[in-house]
Amino acid sequence: MPTKKELQEALSKMKKKEIAAEYNVSESTVNRWLKSHDLVRKGWGPGKLSVDKAREIRNLYAAGEYTQEQLAEMMDVCQSAINKIINNQTYKDGASFGGEADVKLGIKFT
Repeated sequence: MPTKKELQEALSKMKKKEIAAEYNVSESTVNRWLKSHDLVRKGWGPGKLSVDKAREIRNLYAAGEYTQEQLAEMMDVCQSAINKIINNQTYKDGASFGGEADVKLGIKFT
C-alpha cells in the first residue's frame, strides 16, 4: 500500500482509475487506501455537479455530439452518473418530461 504522501501526490495528478492502473490494483482497493489514510479528493461523491451542469450535459447529449462515456470523462464523473442525469433520475430539471427518449428526440432542456 502506498504511503499517505504518495497517495496525496497521485491524487493531485490522476483520477482513481489511473491510480489503480499505476499500482495494478482495482479502484475498490484505491478507495480502501484513501479511506484508510483519511484522504478525500474534493468533488468525489454526491453533489459534484450542479443543476446547471446537468442541464448542460442533457443539451450536449441531445445534440448527438457526445456519448455518455465522453461526457463522463469531460465532467470527471462515471458514465452511470451521466445516464442518471440524462434520464432525469438525478439533478432533476423540474420539467414534467425527461429521460433518454426525449433527449434522443432532440428536446432541449432550458
